[in-house]
Amino acid sequence: CGFLSAWQFDRRDQRVVENERVAANYDAEPVPLAEALPELDGFDPELEWLPVLLEGEYLVDEQVLVRARPRDGMPGFEILTPFRTDEGRVLIVNRGWLHTGSVQDYPDHVPAPPEGRLEVTARLKPGEREVPGRSAPEGQIATIHLPDLAERIGGEVHTGAYGLLRTESAPAEHGALVNRPAESEGNHLSYAFQWIIFAIVAAVGLVHGVREE
Repeated sequence: CGFLSAWQFDRRDQRVVENERVAANYDAEPVPLAEALPELDGFDPELEWLPVLLEGEYLVDEQVLVRARPRDGMPGFEILTPFRTDEGRVLIVNRGWLHTGSVQDYPDHVPAPPEGRLEVTARLKPGEREVPGRSAPEGQIATIHLPDLAERIGGEVHTGAYGLLRTESAPAEHGALVNRPAESEGNHLSYAFQWIIFAIVAAVGLVHGVREE
């Protein structure tokens, strides 16, 4: 009970840190990509949700879909489109969520990114771990494992973080964008106190049982 109570206190502390990060970064002014991510493989967790400014163009032919992405109880996909900046670096941009098609395991329509030179802002997110044994059809990936995407694309690709689309300077269709995370601590604190109560009840019960015996 003591171990589980400490675990719930730790989970609550993690949520508090996450909430503070969202509050500090989500609505902040965009900063240049090179300033936020000076190294291709680097990423400071304190920068999660921070908007960055990208100037350049999408690599339209390198767009892929991430499969098995449920949202609001519905199966779907996420659109990943690499964006090459004027400096030659590439950041993977998540252009939103699409629900699975009505008659096939694929979206009915995949919006194309705007072509030509653009200004894009995107919120930073860390890449995901590779999932051994999970595969995907051509044009799709199973998880946002940035080193794998960098190998596909080639060149100077950021492997420490990717971006969640915020704005594009040219009007274009995209998927459903990620909503602002709810800043809630959850029930971790109450669970922690419940485990302490369970421990007290168990101790009192043991003493009572021994005395009765």
